[in-house]
Amino acid sequence: MDLYTIFLVDDEEEVRKSIIKKIDWQAAGFRVIGDAENGEDAMKKSRFWSLMWF
Repeated sequence: MDLYTIFLVDDEEEVRKSIIKKIDWQAAGFRVIGDAENGEDAMKKSRFWSLMWF
């Protein structure tokens, strides 16, 4: 089964980490590749991931 890719963005680090930890992402068909605290950080990190995956 192919997994969808998740990149979680939220300004509260504790919330991000809790969401990542408490959900069984793989059982739901997803994999978490990273997280960011805001949109700007997410864009920087997504550029890195797009280079790594494509």
